[in-house]
Amino acid sequence: MKRAAFALIASIAAATAAPIPIASLERATPVDFEREVVPFMRDNCLACHCQTTTKGGLNLETPELMLKGGDTGPAIVAGKSAESLVLQAAAHTDDDLKMPPRDNKAKAHDLTPEQLALLKLWIDQGANPSPKVERVIAWQDVPGTLRAIFAAAITPDGQFAACARANRISFYHLPSGRELASENAHRDQVNALAFSPDGTLLASAGYREVKLWRRPRDVQKLALPDAGTRIAVSTDGKWLAVAGDDGNVKVSELPGGKAALSFHAANGAVTALSFSPDNAKVACASADKSITVWANGQQVARVETPAEVNAVVWFADKLASAGADGVIRVWSDALAPVKELPGHAGAVTALAAREALILSGGADGTVRVWDVEKGQATVQMNHSGPVSAVAIRGDGKAFASAGANNIAKLWDAAGKQLAEMKGNRLAAEFADARDRGLQIATGTVAYRKEAAGNAEKALTAANEAVKKATDAVPVKQQEFEAKQKALAEAKEAKNAADTALAAVEAEIKKATEAFEAAEKIAQQAKTDAEAAKTNTPQDQPAIDKANADAAAKAQESAKAKTVVDQQTAQRKPATDKIEPAAKKLTEAEAAVKRAEQTRAAADTEITLSKSQAEKSTATLNDAKAAIDAAEAARVKADADLQAARKAVTDAEKPLRAIAFSPDNLTVATTGDDQLVHTWNADNGAAFEVLAGHKGNVTALAFAPGGDLISAAQDRGVIVWDANPAWKLERTIGTGDAKSPFTDRVCALAFSADGKLLATGGGEPSRGGEIKLWNAATGDIARDIPNIHSDVVLGLDFSPDGNFLASAAADKMARLTDLAAGKLARTFEGHTQHVLGVSWSPDGRTLATAGADAQVKLWDAATGDRKKNVDGYEKEATAVRFAGAGATLVTSSGDSKVRLLAADGNQVRVFPDVADFMNAVAVSADGKIVVAGGQDGVLRIWNAADGKTLVNFSPAKK
Repeated sequence: MKRAAFALIASIAAATAAPIPIASLERATPVDFEREVVPFMRDNCLACHCQTTTKGGLNLETPELMLKGGDTGPAIVAGKSAESLVLQAAAHTDDDLKMPPRDNKAKAHDLTPEQLALLKLWIDQGANPSPKVERVIAWQDVPGTLRAIFAAAITPDGQFAACARANRISFYHLPSGRELASENAHRDQVNALAFSPDGTLLASAGYREVKLWRRPRDVQKLALPDAGTRIAVSTDGKWLAVAGDDGNVKVSELPGGKAALSFHAANGAVTALSFSPDNAKVACASADKSITVWANGQQVARVETPAEVNAVVWFADKLASAGADGVIRVWSDALAPVKELPGHAGAVTALAAREALILSGGADGTVRVWDVEKGQATVQMNHSGPVSAVAIRGDGKAFASAGANNIAKLWDAAGKQLAEMKGNRLAAEFADARDRGLQIATGTVAYRKEAAGNAEKALTAANEAVKKATDAVPVKQQEFEAKQKALAEAKEAKNAADTALAAVEAEIKKATEAFEAAEKIAQQAKTDAEAAKTNTPQDQPAIDKANADAAAKAQESAKAKTVVDQQTAQRKPATDKIEPAAKKLTEAEAAVKRAEQTRAAADTEITLSKSQAEKSTATLNDAKAAIDAAEAARVKADADLQAARKAVTDAEKPLRAIAFSPDNLTVATTGDDQLVHTWNADNGAAFEVLAGHKGNVTALAFAPGGDLISAAQDRGVIVWDANPAWKLERTIGTGDAKSPFTDRVCALAFSADGKLLATGGGEPSRGGEIKLWNAATGDIARDIPNIHSDVVLGLDFSPDGNFLASAAADKMARLTDLAAGKLARTFEGHTQHVLGVSWSPDGRTLATAGADAQVKLWDAATGDRKKNVDGYEKEATAVRFAGAGATLVTSSGDSKVRLLAADGNQVRVFPDVADFMNAVAVSADGKIVVAGGQDGVLRIWNAADGKTLVNFSPAKK
């Protein structure tokens, strides 16, 4: 009897061995399935009957699956071992059912009598699963020598990067080249990292858990409403002075903002504030042409000035003031005149000081460095527009100026311009993204037009085929009719030949019958003549008459024979006509059949050609509609780009304040765009954009601890956290047996809108799992089962968010239709684990990287392989598309990180790589490449020229 549940028997000769005896086993304690049965079944049964290889539809991994059975029903009957197929098969008690098969590839052996006894007893006891016992993992400290990077990520804007070394995550700020933090993130190795599209959320994957780390934006440590428009911070960071147009000054404690004292400093607007180096006094400059000095809320000095005072600053034990009359005045701490520094062609609008050095900026567009002792400017710089603020870096190696011309500039100590800073980084990046969108939309239009051109060619060919087929039908019909006429003639000729032959045969038969009758009469006459001779020898007349009669009859017989011979002679000519007529008839019938088939083929060709023409017409119509849609998308993308570019220009507003951070790494600017911007204090690279003010920002200052403080025309003062840390926001999964993850999570990906987080993992060689999570809440959004039969190692959402690409250890890459939650397409071709997957920005191409040292490019719509990228000597570990084009970046075990062109050809190999590389990531614009490998160094490159930007080595233990 054939048992499909054990289908592998059917392809292998049945074993001839006798049944295996079952040992006697007397025991009252329950058989533990997991501890006692599973081990010998794993060795001898599960290779063919498990989740990944369910031969005969049968999985024997759990009691539940055994009870469910395979193609022919349950494998076990609880409590009845004798009726259980699995025991019959294992004990060889059924000739058709002997397991495992002889000479099997899994090298499985027959169960021993003792093992059979355990199996039998377990079934008879009810085939119960083992009691669930949660295995407590005794976690050990990760060895300090484990420094390899297995995961790396970069924020889309290229501001931050993260990498995982063992169970730690390190965070880096790329424009400044600084390591921000290193966290003990998971108990086990971190297998994957992914940043959200807005760059504020990092997901990290470990054993049975995923963690979400948040770096918030626009973090306000303190907000003081209705405080003032001018600020100063004491050098010890304990006090904040704020003043405004009403001439009042308020001093508050830092960091809490508790009010300490207030005083009325001037009758006009306070234009500047400055704490003395010993923090005991505050100098106030005013539009009422006065400078006052205050201690503990009491005025200790006051002086009238020849012109309105735009700025005041302490240096050493003196003060300097900037006058609207173009003169810088130096005062003692008691406001006694010390020196005047003329030189600016217009109002002096800004001052900064360090030791004996004064930096000034004026309405004449110049920035000057003054040697106070010598009373002269030693360096002069051209800001190219009215200067509203200046600053000196704490180390004295750089200056900064900001102006009403919407520009801030960095200068070295010799007055050489280092950088120019303007506009809004976020607006510029948004415009760059719209530019990439336009490039993609333009490429899509070209692609759709090419597809339409191909469809039009196909339609033309189909119409030509229809015409050709239609034109052929009359000819084929004429040929058919001619063959039919020839067939009728052949039939007529054959019938005539048959009729003639039949007539000859009839005459022959008639003549033969007449001959035979005459011959019979002649013979009788001859007999009668002989009898007459014998009977009447004397009667000669009678004898003569009898002889004459016999002779006459013989003559008649001879005549009849002659007729027979004559008629028989006519048979051959008639017969000779039969065969040619029959042959012609056969040929005519074959010719008619051929002609009929040809005519039918012509009709079929018309039908097929018309069908193809209809399909081609539909394809062309769809292609034209796709062109219209693509063109509309391109027009919208172009409009979006123009609006974004206008927004970039509109974002360039007059700047009113500038300040360096205490660590000399950052310079901050602000002004009429109501935002605060931070930049690299060496090269002007853009850092952060802080939003929160509701009016033009008028003043900036860094506190000694690094907090940034700003004041605006709305009189609001904000203390910003200039460097907010990445903090754990949420953990998905419990890290133990109760976790929704069965094992390690090995892949992560955010959807383009940032709302969904996809996780991939699974139990090795048992099955892969893909889950979608609500990124905001951590709730499960969808479980997508049975896409892969082994661990999922890579994930990537399609640009339109409709599909999820996955790569797995089952050597497959697959697409899941997210709307349906079902498998949409399989990409089969890798011969080892598929380690990485990435979508092209236009959504038409999929790239995969495999442990078979192959990178493959696929048509995402059809699943067809477009290109094999060769040249890898070891595993291709990761692949990412870069920027708006179809260029790719890959990492591999042959110690290389490569940039590939759209056709897969190598553009460059990035330098300074000396070990097996495991991970690679690219910024959204494709300009920055991040990669890590076995040596633990996170490498950052400029994708355009391949130059190293910075390397981050692992911390020394």
